[in-house]
Amino acid sequence: MWTVPIVFMATLCLSFVLDAVGRRSSPAKDAVDPGPIVSPLPGLLGWGVVAAGVAALWWYVPGTRAEEGPLLQVAGLLAGSWVIGRACDRFPIPREVRLGLVLLLSIAASVFAAFDAVKAPFSARFIPLGVMSQPLTALWIFIVAYAFFGTNLIPGLALGLTGVISATLLAIGLLQPQTTGSLAMMLTTPLAGFSLGQWNASRSPDARRMDSGTALSLGFALALITVAGALKNTAFLVLILPMLVLGTPLIDVTYAILRKPKGEILKGEAVTLQKARLRLHDVLLQEAVPLRKVTSLLIALDGYLCLLALLLVLMIRVHFAFKLLLMLPALVVGGLFFYSLSKLFARKAAALPGDKINLLNVAISPLSMSEALERVEEYIASRQPHMIVTSDTSLIVKAQDDPEFFRIVNEADMVTADGIGVVL
Repeated sequence: MWTVPIVFMATLCLSFVLDAVGRRSSPAKDAVDPGPIVSPLPGLLGWGVVAAGVAALWWYVPGTRAEEGPLLQVAGLLAGSWVIGRACDRFPIPREVRLGLVLLLSIAASVFAAFDAVKAPFSARFIPLGVMSQPLTALWIFIVAYAFFGTNLIPGLALGLTGVISATLLAIGLLQPQTTGSLAMMLTTPLAGFSLGQWNASRSPDARRMDSGTALSLGFALALITVAGALKNTAFLVLILPMLVLGTPLIDVTYAILRKPKGEILKGEAVTLQKARLRLHDVLLQEAVPLRKVTSLLIALDGYLCLLALLLVLMIRVHFAFKLLLMLPALVVGGLFFYSLSKLFARKAAALPGDKINLLNVAISPLSMSEALERVEEYIASRQPHMIVTSDTSLIVKAQDDPEFFRIVNEADMVTADGIGVVL
């Protein structure tokens, strides 16, 4: 009974300690290292912590020894997803090839575990999915995994979402152990401990992206948990619960799919330049919402959806119609609140032109020409030395590779945007 909480606390403390030790031992130059890692705790070391928790549960919890075969299959799938993600970091793999590789792995995962049946609304009858069981499951795993792959574009977001989602799935497993399954609990418990132990890393000011292998394998792990255990056979929740718990990544990728890219035709050129599809976080950033606020908003949105999912679990015996009447206004109110907060943060950012904007770790002062001249006059009146840097694109690129130059630029009293690329 107490094994699950003990393993959760053990992995949480171990993850926290390893992160703290890594931060203390990291050299100062890591603060400007553009490498894709969210904290000094590497992805493989993090998966080592998770594997240790899984092994402890497999050894001490009765009935889990029978899951040895499925557990090895899951380990193989996660290793495959990690390799695909790491390859994307190291090589210029085309988008179509990435999609194909993730889809093939999702199909392989659907052979291991699949949704078998769905309960019809307003009835006690289960509808078997039959031949559609495996394709629908493969599609679900693909969407979830690739959506998580996309959230890694924002520093700290993928790890923060993993903490919220895995903790929710763990709570669901403790509330409904008879329907969750031992395999799902073995995966969820240490995953929640590891990701919550890294919470400081995901929320730190110098947080950066984790490696793509870890981000993609986290998405696969959460997708497999929702298929293999999270109330898999429980009526109304078989589709609604995973969609609520994984709400933010799914909303993010759905927005990018539904929003049509705008094309521009250059004069005298028979070529059409397609703009990239915007994700939800791209829109928030364009609205001048600060990067850390975007991360906090998206994690808070997912936390709200996870609370709704837990409420559904507590109301598991309540009629479908009542749950639907409760969920719809709750989703509308949550959406309006999220929209209002994003607009509030955007107005605050726009109202403070003197604040600095972080562009690839270079702090730029978003000033107009008149505002810059006013500040110069203040510097002259103070009769103290000041340094002004005009940052064009070449300066920002150079700052990524030269730590001393990076420090000099960011210690300047004013860094203006020089050149249309930086201005845009």
